[in-house]
Amino acid sequence: AMYDALTETLSRRALLEQLEIEMQRSKRHNRKLTLLMADIDHFKRVNDTYGHVAGDAVIREIAKTLKSNTRRSDYVGRYGGEEFLILLPETPIGKAMPLANKLREQTACLRVNSENITLDPVTISIGAADFEEDSSLEQFIDRVDQGLYQAKESGRNKVVRGPSLKK
Repeated sequence: AMYDALTETLSRRALLEQLEIEMQRSKRHNRKLTLLMADIDHFKRVNDTYGHVAGDAVIREIAKTLKSNTRRSDYVGRYGGEEFLILLPETPIGKAMPLANKLREQTACLRVNSENITLDPVTISIGAADFEEDSSLEQFIDRVDQGLYQAKESGRNKVVRGPSLKK
């Protein structure tokens, strides 16, 4: 399936296939490519407090927010459980960081309703990395994941750029 049934964003498989295509395009045409990884902060708490139906509502609303705040030429997909990848073709990291912060801020403003209950505000943490020509798919994702990990470790509801491969 190309689309995730819950979020109507790209599925993990379709997302990774598109990422491979965009990495090749970036190499071939010497164009910028940035990848963001967003993860819902304290998502287990949402499920434990409000239940899985509410958790699904949160995931859906965040997916809508990510899609509505990115360009049609960008790709948003569900990478896993409560994680999303956002592929930003032809976008240098300097332009992607303000967008990542906008996505984080827009998410924090959401008021999700589920089963006649308005849930507590939910935040996301985001890792960001720009594509480096010698990078494999796994290295690119690992770099963005490291940024996400640092965002989580430093207090959540933050955007952190992952490390470079270059020394």
